[in-house]
Amino acid sequence: MGSVSAVLITFNEEKKIENCLRALAWADEVIVVDGESRDRTVEIASQYTKKIYRRSFDQFSNQKNYGIDLATGDWIFSVDADEIVSSSLRDSLLRIAGEGSDCDGFWVHRTNYLFGKKLLFGGQGNEKILRFFRRDRGRFEQPIHEKVVVKGKVSEVSGELLHYSSSSVEDYLKKLSLYTHFEAHWMKEKGVKPTFFDLVVKPCLRFLYNYVFRLGFLDGYPGFLYHTLSVCYDFLKYARLLELHSKKPETPVVQP
Repeated sequence: MGSVSAVLITFNEEKKIENCLRALAWADEVIVVDGESRDRTVEIASQYTKKIYRRSFDQFSNQKNYGIDLATGDWIFSVDADEIVSSSLRDSLLRIAGEGSDCDGFWVHRTNYLFGKKLLFGGQGNEKILRFFRRDRGRFEQPIHEKVVVKGKVSEVSGELLHYSSSSVEDYLKKLSLYTHFEAHWMKEKGVKPTFFDLVVKPCLRFLYNYVFRLGFLDGYPGFLYHTLSVCYDFLKYARLLELHSKKPETPVVQP
């Protein structure tokens, strides 16, 4: 019978971490990699696991891979602090670990809740993410919008992962600032140079595609809010990238 290690990274997640960890009581071990939180995150997490490790945050993939390296389970279940494992997903994962599988990784169905509403349209209603995999077969890649790359066969698993993302505009804007900062630097490292199309046209096309053609408007005001803020996200990441390219080295001050 295979064992399961649940691995999550945290940073100032005192409002959400308890619900996440409570739903992971079935895992053989729970590993928390904390990016030096300044709230009660570590205090709350310590009530559910002793395996809490402090690591200065540099980027998302490094943080998650650090947790994987500390794990001892045969299988890794990567979960975020704002996600809750449903009972149906829990049962599916335990069945795979217990009975074995010829697959090395599994896509999980994630249900997104934003601004207090379950989003069903605009590309948010049937999301699949790769989160369950053999410890020695999967690693995260990309500094932001990180994804698991699995060496081997991949399939899907039944059950839902409930994602309670931003509950307010303020929460979303905090994430927007952090994520666009990392994404702009990542794009600069790859040699990407922003164009007028990136700054102005692409965000508007994304809104049109998701909100209109993918029926995002059917999610009401929360759907409109999400897709509008997504336009701001796209614009801001390219504006920050443009700023990075335009920034000139500081000229040292010469003392007379």
